[in-house]
Amino acid sequence: MQRSDIEFMFWHFQDQAYDFPRRIATLRSSAGGRVKSGGQFPVQSIEDILRNYAKAENKECRLGGYPYDLTDELQQAPSLLFIDVDTLDESVLKKVLRRMRQYLIISHPTILNSGRGYHVIQPLDTKDFWKSNPTPKWFADGERKGWYGFRNGVVNEFLKWAEEFLSGKTADVSHTPTIKSFLLRPPGGINAKCGKEVVVVQSWNSKKPPINLLLGEFYSAKLKQYNEQMKKAQNIRTVSLDQLRAAGNYYDTYIPIILETPLPDWREHVVSLILVPYLATVKNLPDEQVYKIAEDWLQRCNDEQSPLRFEPDNIWQKIRYTRTRKLAPMGKPRLLSEMLEKSPDAYHILEPKMNLRTNYPIAKEVTK
Repeated sequence: MQRSDIEFMFWHFQDQAYDFPRRIATLRSSAGGRVKSGGQFPVQSIEDILRNYAKAENKECRLGGYPYDLTDELQQAPSLLFIDVDTLDESVLKKVLRRMRQYLIISHPTILNSGRGYHVIQPLDTKDFWKSNPTPKWFADGERKGWYGFRNGVVNEFLKWAEEFLSGKTADVSHTPTIKSFLLRPPGGINAKCGKEVVVVQSWNSKKPPINLLLGEFYSAKLKQYNEQMKKAQNIRTVSLDQLRAAGNYYDTYIPIILETPLPDWREHVVSLILVPYLATVKNLPDEQVYKIAEDWLQRCNDEQSPLRFEPDNIWQKIRYTRTRKLAPMGKPRLLSEMLEKSPDAYHILEPKMNLRTNYPIAKEVTK
């Protein structure tokens, strides 16, 4: 990778508060080749970036699209959009570009071929964003309540919404950009999943569409979502662990035990393979309730065992994936077998409780 490749990326970061520090990630800094929480780390210069990329042989190189906020107090505007088109089908890319021109008028974004799809990068004009666009009271209410689609604040929710909206819902559903997780693949890097180099297909034309071209659609969609959430909130019933145990199927004999047991590690796997499928597929609880129960369990793990390296917000992604695939939870024998191999500490905490409660009395189905 050349210095010019990195400078090309920084050309898109105009008008941001500062260039450095900024987070990057490489194959060597990530788990199994996938960037996870803790895989990112801050750098102070372009030379620092190139040095770390070279150590990883330019594999799985990522560059933060926004500055690293050391104090977590920098009020950043959504000045850069990223659409992950997870296919090399050019007809899909053309549909995305047509939609971007329809709503952003002067849109002519950078397009990178990542080896497995296209990455579309579009800077926006966000001057005086906060002064001109105060957060609506109803949005702030949804954020305070921790509702899906609101809990991450206006900027992060806008970044997610804009990718889905401008792509016509064709973007990678597993991609959920936020200010902190906004990672781009620079040209010259190697996509380790396919062994291909990231190349520039089209360069940005230096014109920034004003963000106001999208804000009307954004707030209209969010207000509709807020009203729907209000109706759902009025109908959500509280479910206790005793009620989950009493429902009377196989999964009720061991998964509530997990929910009352904080674990020191392997928490992301438990959430993905056990808790979310159990709560969403078996119990068919509303998404907000699935999230709250899983988040509460993770917080207990963090407070009583060890700090998390898993962002709780990723629970939403796992809920959507579980709903789409109608996934069932992992069975008890396989769970304990894999946990013994991959997380002995968690296994030795959980296994005695499960064996002690193997013959836990099962009551009749709870009346809903």
